[in-house]
Amino acid sequence: MDQDSHRARVETALESALRERINALEVGRIETVRAFANDAPPAKLSFYTPPQATIANTHQTLSPLSDLLRLGDAGLKALLNDWLEGVYTRGEHRRGAGCPARS
Repeated sequence: MDQDSHRARVETALESALRERINALEVGRIETVRAFANDAPPAKLSFYTPPQATIANTHQTLSPLSDLLRLGDAGLKALLNDWLEGVYTRGEHRRGAGCPARS
């Protein structure tokens, strides 16, 4: 598989796994969005709070999809590891040989 084809497949897999989280809005405290419960906005909104720590991969045979990302930001890496927990790639992919994340 050539690099462009591989990159396209990784991007499609990430978009599928992340869905509405891609456009989610970060909030420091979830209590700040409680007002939306009584006065919903006209469009769908997703919110998230950053994880407190990185989640360790405990699976023995499969590679996490998040391993295909090259991230220089520790906070973004922790967030994507959290969101992609339980999402794996087939064994033919090499760890760390993936595509860089888009900014």
